[in-house]
Amino acid sequence: MLIQAHTPILPVNYMHIFVMVAESMGVSKQKMLENTGIDETYLVQPDTYLTYAQYRKMKENANHYIDDPAFYLKYGTSINLTEHGKLGHLAFSCASFEEALKNTVKYIKILNRMYSLDAHLKGDLARLTMDTILPSQDLYVSEMEQMISALHKALSLIPNHPSVIKGVYFKYKRPAHADLYKEYIGDYCHFGCAENAIEFSTLEFKKYWNYGDPMIAKIAQKNLDEALDKMKDMDSLTSRIRELILKNPERFPKQEEVASKLNITSRTMARYLQRQNTSYQEIVDKLRQELAFEYLGTSSWTIDEIADMLGYSSAANFGRAFKKWTGKPPSEFRTKDFKTHQASV
Repeated sequence: MLIQAHTPILPVNYMHIFVMVAESMGVSKQKMLENTGIDETYLVQPDTYLTYAQYRKMKENANHYIDDPAFYLKYGTSINLTEHGKLGHLAFSCASFEEALKNTVKYIKILNRMYSLDAHLKGDLARLTMDTILPSQDLYVSEMEQMISALHKALSLIPNHPSVIKGVYFKYKRPAHADLYKEYIGDYCHFGCAENAIEFSTLEFKKYWNYGDPMIAKIAQKNLDEALDKMKDMDSLTSRIRELILKNPERFPKQEEVASKLNITSRTMARYLQRQNTSYQEIVDKLRQELAFEYLGTSSWTIDEIADMLGYSSAANFGRAFKKWTGKPPSEFRTKDFKTHQASV
């Protein structure tokens, strides 16, 4: 499993909305929470986080019980600005839109462990690029639908001027239900692009942005930092290292680069990992193996393509490594063996 099962990844209030949308489509709370180990009271507890295992099970339940292909688009657009809690307070207390955007991107990366998000500003045009660190094709489209539809709604509502959106781009091919995107996202969707992104004009934001309040900003920053510290206490450095590597699985970074992003020295990181009876190289090797299982079991990529994505110089080298892990070549390890492997994790 690429993200460890116990890793806290998402404030639980978002999944409370997830369940409410499912109920509006005729699926009960009980079905949505089936085999997750949680009950409905858990979904309304403040400052509580869902683990990856619980999140994935809820997504599986949704895919099993909900037939409506618009579910994830509707879920994303059902997330109101107030649901972002401390993050929303900080954004609206910023003195400028640029500062609000910068802080929002910074903290979404930490508060929501499922996604990578970056902002690029060029004159009066902004481009938000995003992706999920989940490589499973069965979840990929739904992850991007819910994230992009939620961001699109926020960007359209803040200046109450939907025309600020200039384009919405998806990496995946046009899905069978693409016509539904017009209702939830608009008529400017493009598929099969190089990256997932939303482009929008910042003119309206700058024109109407008058939220800045230094005192409120200071309080909001303190509250958010406390929430982030709580999350760090719930997680281990090993998990953070794994996630940073997974931000760019096609390019495994060097130990020094990851240590720098964690604001620690490479030596300090090495000592910590040694106390955990592991090393940076062992983490990389394990992730490379897990990604190989995931790609073979959930994608249609060729062996050559997977070998290249995992950083092997050739398919032959990848094949030798894979045979060492499993006793069989990657060509023999497809959906059936992948499901057996997943069940044993």
